[in-house]
Amino acid sequence: MPIPSFADIHTRSHVNPNGAQVTTTHGANGTYSVTTVDAAGNIESGDFNANRVLTFFAWRNADDGSRGSANFNSQGGFVSAYIWEADGKLIQIAANGSYDETVESGGNSMTRYYTSAGKLTGESWDNADGSKGRKEFNADGSLKAAYEWGADGTLKQTAADGSYDLTQTRSDGRTDTYYFDASGASTGQASWTNPDGTYGRSFDNGDGTRTYYEFEGNGRYTRLVADWYGNNDVEYYTADNQLYKTGYTRADGHRGGTHYNPDGSYTRYDTNPDGSYLQTDRDANGSVTQQWYTADNQPIERDQPPAAGNTAAQADALVAAMAGFSAGDGAAGASAAAQGADAELLLAGSAA
Repeated sequence: MPIPSFADIHTRSHVNPNGAQVTTTHGANGTYSVTTVDAAGNIESGDFNANRVLTFFAWRNADDGSRGSANFNSQGGFVSAYIWEADGKLIQIAANGSYDETVESGGNSMTRYYTSAGKLTGESWDNADGSKGRKEFNADGSLKAAYEWGADGTLKQTAADGSYDLTQTRSDGRTDTYYFDASGASTGQASWTNPDGTYGRSFDNGDGTRTYYEFEGNGRYTRLVADWYGNNDVEYYTADNQLYKTGYTRADGHRGGTHYNPDGSYTRYDTNPDGSYLQTDRDANGSVTQQWYTADNQPIERDQPPAAGNTAAQADALVAAMAGFSAGDGAAGASAAAQGADAELLLAGSAA
């Protein structure tokens, strides 16, 4: 677009009957603007296109400093408006008549959102201390959802029924989420996501035990059931929900685990607190052999029953029982890591 010459632009100024100074500036292509300053110092200004249609209007009141502006399309249709009231409140109006109001004070900012009928639909805030948030409301004014970030980065998400969850990000990049009911009482559920992409969930079972699930990026997952006395049972599954390894520890020091093979064979270790252990092997044909060993892996003969834990027959039953286990059961889960234990250690004795 060529720059208009001074010959294309000219300004006229006069005083109207009300004593206001009126200045008209004509631009290129027939556009022009009109600015009026009255005796009190109030200012109004409008821009017009070549068809004499108002496309922009602005004003400023001298007595309180309030001001505003409005935009129109080439046909004169309303597009948007911005109004700054004397107290600093900013009102922004959209083409459909909906609007929002923003108030700032002491570095804190609060914005409320309204329909064209004046019904509150939401609000958001941003505080000087770094905390911020937003709320969404239903048509009847009830809470739809709320999101609040604390100055420390903690996120609180509140549902319509008042229940909420708290999410914290640790220094190592892991995020932990805890769930609460509307009264603020814990639901006993938690979830987490690790920087390496693994994630999990945990929940109280109501019988003094807690179940953890943790899912790996390759689809494998772990299920751990633990009580408050140091008893743990862990199960490992492939991406297609096949149980391939188990482990357990007991508060009295017994521990062990089983490794299952695709052909139906398995090897199981049941270890006593003194380190001696029973190795049980089952081949693909169902034949079972057992051998006791000392803590330093020397074979011994012993007429006592296997160490605490599941017997070989119970191990077979576990395989059958878990055959129909689905990933859906694990969707609520979590991990042994969340309990502060390495689940692999639950298979103590397998290195024997």
